[in-house]
Amino acid sequence: MKDDERYPIAVEPEGTAWIPEEKICTPGQTPAVGPGEKRMDSFPPDYKTANVSQSDRDGDSVVPLKGEGFYAQSPPRRPWWKKPTVILLAVLIFLVICVGIAGGLYVKLHSPHHPNKKDETGKSPSAAQQVTFAQNSTRNSVASSGLFLNDKKTWNMQTYWQQDSGNVQMRMSLDGTTWRPVRNVTFTIPPKQNSPLSATASTDTTGVVYLTLFYLTNTTQIAMVGHACAAGSSSCSMTTNQIVSNLLTVSPGNFTDLAAVNVDDAQDWRVYFQDRDGMIRELAGNSSGFGEGSLIGGFGLNTSSIAAVNVNSTTNNIKVFYVDSLSQALYQTEFVGSWTPPAIVSSAIIASWNPLSGLATCYTKASDQIHVYYTGNDAGIYEFLGNNSSTNATQFAAQPGRNHLWAVADYPGADISAVGWSTEARFFQISQGKLAEGSLSNVTWSESIVGLT
Repeated sequence: MKDDERYPIAVEPEGTAWIPEEKICTPGQTPAVGPGEKRMDSFPPDYKTANVSQSDRDGDSVVPLKGEGFYAQSPPRRPWWKKPTVILLAVLIFLVICVGIAGGLYVKLHSPHHPNKKDETGKSPSAAQQVTFAQNSTRNSVASSGLFLNDKKTWNMQTYWQQDSGNVQMRMSLDGTTWRPVRNVTFTIPPKQNSPLSATASTDTTGVVYLTLFYLTNTTQIAMVGHACAAGSSSCSMTTNQIVSNLLTVSPGNFTDLAAVNVDDAQDWRVYFQDRDGMIRELAGNSSGFGEGSLIGGFGLNTSSIAAVNVNSTTNNIKVFYVDSLSQALYQTEFVGSWTPPAIVSSAIIASWNPLSGLATCYTKASDQIHVYYTGNDAGIYEFLGNNSSTNATQFAAQPGRNHLWAVADYPGADISAVGWSTEARFFQISQGKLAEGSLSNVTWSESIVGLT
């Protein structure tokens, strides 16, 4: 056996430099240089590969070293899409999208008045019970107005309705009880078919009664027709018929409803409507003309109804009711020097609620109550009753009421109108081709048929 086989000698791999421990330096230090030695930074530029064979140099085994000197090799870089910050950002974006989708579904399915939401017993309605809503609030529209004559005792009342042909008719009550014969309303600017209607009435010091009816034209402009009636008489003559929305900065929506009130018990009006963007707006005007309109807040549901009442015509405490676009629930906003933020009337689940139903409201001053009527998805008439209505803290019952005497409308969501005074309230609707009148006297309800002929 040869000596080199008996006593193995460690051989360093080719191309590897041996450095004594005392000459190993850490980053940032300069190795000591002895007599006759060269500094590392004085080596030729190719010192890193000086002892590497040509085959290794041409292959993949050469790994460039970081910095200068014999320090650790650089680790391979991660792809940008594997970096922790990029992964964290992607996770956050995914979570935001999921939360947004979940929030939208929750609002849609948990709307206070959503027809397919579970009822108070936890049961969901069957497919046959789920209702598809249609806009019927402008089909045979109705409108009402009323006022005390100058004696402050005699109550005058007027009711209008539109026929299928587009013609508008009316009846008058000179004492709040009996009705005069039907008469046609004359126009120089005719209303469109299925137009919303809203009416007001006022008187002057001479006792003349001024009746005003607001409607939409065939070009979706807001128009008014006015009539003057002698005191205590049903004999009336036209005083004006004009477009009042000429100066609006945002035009009315094609399917807007209309709600009008008097200010200061005079020919000074506020008309509420939904503009083309869906926002609820106010159009103010008097016998001298109308303005540009102003936003009062609230995004209304398309093709839904609007109702308004002036609780105090002297201080102008006006309440406006509309259907919110997102929740499809009934909301109110109130003018008390400025408009209050919109607030929901009731957050309860309401089985009869129809977001496209006709709306009407009136105020009974002696009882200080607001009455809000709507035609439900079963064609029945329902009432939200609010107390302390002369304040901005009106409290509504969570569930609407319904009296067994009230007639059923001819179809779900039909239009309805209302007037009120003292402890008296009246609402009007078309039922079985006739004009039905619901009457509240103090706390007692009755029902009668006024008739359309």
